[in-house]
Amino acid sequence: MEPGKNYYIILHAYHHFLVTVEEINGPRFARFSRIVKVHSCRRGWTEFFRDGCQADTTMMEFPPGELSGWIGIFDWEHEIPPVTATAAAG
Repeated sequence: MEPGKNYYIILHAYHHFLVTVEEINGPRFARFSRIVKVHSCRRGWTEFFRDGCQADTTMMEFPPGELSGWIGIFDWEHEIPPVTATAAAG
């Protein structure tokens, strides 16, 4: 992980997040300037990672802060979109 870059983090089977790294504080501990929880997407993983978030992606904004203990982390080559009421509602 690198500060300033975006990642897709899996904390648990039901807890997936898009984040922007602010500061790395340990091997599995970091502070994030942007945290968005991804609830669902109607596309498959390949299309989701290739094309990023679209109208079919349900997300919820979290406040900036720290997350630890992730079980999976992947480069996210897209901007993290703003979460609108429509996107959050699904």
